[in-house]
Amino acid sequence: MFNLLRKLACSIEWQILYARCKDCNGIKLFDNDKDFSALQLSFLSFLEMYNNVYLDIATGEELMDDKRIQDPMLVDAYLVYKKEEKKNKDKKETSQNNTGIPTLICRRRRQ
Repeated sequence: MFNLLRKLACSIEWQILYARCKDCNGIKLFDNDKDFSALQLSFLSFLEMYNNVYLDIATGEELMDDKRIQDPMLVDAYLVYKKEEKKNKDKKETSQNNTGIPTLICRRRRQ
Protein backbone atom coordinates (compact mmCIF):
# COMPACT_ATOMS: atom_id res chain seq x y z
CA MET A 1 0.00 0.00 0.00
CA PHE A 2 2.80 2.42 0.90
CA ASN A 3 4.55 1.77 -2.40
CA LEU A 4 1.40 2.83 -4.24
CA LEU A 5 1.02 5.96 -2.07
CA ARG A 6 4.64 6.81 -2.66
CA LYS A 7 4.34 6.34 -6.42
CA LEU A 8 1.26 8.60 -6.50
CA ALA A 9 2.96 11.25 -4.37
CA CYS A 10 5.95 11.26 -6.72
CA SER A 11 3.80 11.89 -9.79
CA ILE A 12 3.85 15.35 -11.33
CA GLU A 13 0.04 15.57 -11.31
CA TRP A 14 -0.21 15.09 -7.54
CA GLN A 15 2.76 17.39 -6.95
CA ILE A 16 1.08 20.18 -8.91
CA LEU A 17 -2.18 19.65 -7.05
CA TYR A 18 -0.34 19.60 -3.71
CA ALA A 19 1.48 22.83 -4.53
CA ARG A 20 -1.81 24.50 -5.47
CA CYS A 21 -3.44 23.27 -2.27
CA LYS A 22 -0.65 24.83 -0.25
CA ASP A 23 -1.06 28.13 -2.12
CA CYS A 24 -4.87 28.30 -2.11
CA ASN A 25 -7.21 27.42 0.71
CA GLY A 26 -10.10 26.65 -1.67
CA ILE A 27 -8.60 23.46 -3.12
CA LYS A 28 -8.83 20.26 -1.09
CA LEU A 29 -7.01 16.99 -1.67
CA PHE A 30 -9.55 14.95 0.28
CA ASP A 31 -13.28 15.19 0.98
CA ASN A 32 -12.54 15.63 4.68
CA ASP A 33 -10.39 18.49 5.88
CA LYS A 34 -9.69 17.19 9.40
CA ASP A 35 -9.47 13.87 11.23
CA PHE A 36 -7.29 12.34 8.54
CA SER A 37 -6.89 8.58 8.39
CA ALA A 38 -3.48 6.93 8.69
CA LEU A 39 -3.38 6.45 4.91
CA GLN A 40 -4.18 10.10 4.29
CA LEU A 41 -1.46 11.19 6.71
CA SER A 42 1.04 8.87 5.04
CA PHE A 43 0.11 10.22 1.62
CA LEU A 44 0.50 13.81 2.81
CA SER A 45 3.87 12.91 4.29
CA PHE A 46 5.01 11.43 0.98
CA LEU A 47 3.70 14.48 -0.89
CA GLU A 48 5.74 16.82 1.31
CA MET A 49 8.81 14.61 1.06
CA TYR A 50 8.70 14.54 -2.75
CA ASN A 51 7.86 18.24 -2.84
CA ASN A 52 11.16 18.93 -1.04
CA VAL A 53 13.08 16.63 -3.38
CA TYR A 54 11.57 18.27 -6.48
CA LEU A 55 12.47 21.66 -4.99
CA ASP A 56 16.07 20.49 -4.61
CA ILE A 57 16.08 19.36 -8.24
CA ALA A 58 14.70 22.73 -9.35
CA THR A 59 17.43 24.57 -7.44
CA GLY A 60 20.15 22.55 -9.15
CA GLU A 61 21.00 19.87 -6.59
CA GLU A 62 23.54 17.69 -8.36
CA LEU A 63 22.93 14.53 -6.31
CA MET A 64 19.28 14.24 -7.39
CA ASP A 65 17.65 14.44 -10.81
CA ASP A 66 14.45 13.45 -12.63
CA LYS A 67 15.70 9.93 -13.34
CA ARG A 68 16.90 9.21 -9.81
CA ILE A 69 13.66 10.41 -8.21
CA GLN A 70 11.87 7.43 -9.74
CA ASP A 71 13.89 5.00 -7.59
CA PRO A 72 12.59 5.00 -3.99
CA MET A 73 15.86 3.59 -2.65
CA LEU A 74 17.88 6.43 -4.17
CA VAL A 75 15.41 8.99 -2.82
CA ASP A 76 15.67 7.48 0.66
CA ALA A 77 19.47 7.50 0.48
CA TYR A 78 19.43 11.13 -0.67
CA LEU A 79 17.14 12.16 2.19
CA VAL A 80 19.31 10.36 4.76
CA TYR A 81 22.37 12.11 3.30
CA LYS A 82 20.66 15.52 3.52
CA LYS A 83 19.59 14.86 7.11
CA GLU A 84 23.12 13.86 8.15
CA GLU A 85 24.59 16.84 6.31
CA LYS A 86 22.21 19.19 8.13
CA LYS A 87 23.00 17.55 11.48
CA ASN A 88 26.75 17.94 10.90
CA LYS A 89 26.27 21.57 9.86
CA ASP A 90 24.21 22.30 12.98
CA LYS A 91 26.77 20.51 15.17
CA LYS A 92 29.58 22.55 13.63
CA GLU A 93 27.72 25.82 14.25
CA THR A 94 27.01 24.95 17.87
CA SER A 95 30.60 23.85 18.50
CA GLN A 96 31.86 27.25 17.38
CA ASN A 97 29.84 28.89 20.12
CA ASN A 98 29.59 26.40 22.99
CA THR A 99 27.86 28.69 25.45
CA GLY A 100 25.16 29.85 23.11
CA ILE A 101 25.79 33.38 24.34
CA PRO A 102 26.93 35.89 21.75
CA THR A 103 30.40 37.18 22.41
CA LEU A 104 31.38 40.80 22.28
CA ILE A 105 34.93 41.94 21.73
CA CYS A 106 35.72 45.27 23.32
CA ARG A 107 38.77 47.17 22.23
CA ARG A 108 40.18 50.21 23.81
CA ARG A 109 40.69 53.20 21.68
CA ARG A 110 44.22 54.40 21.36
CA GLN A 111 44.81 57.91 22.53
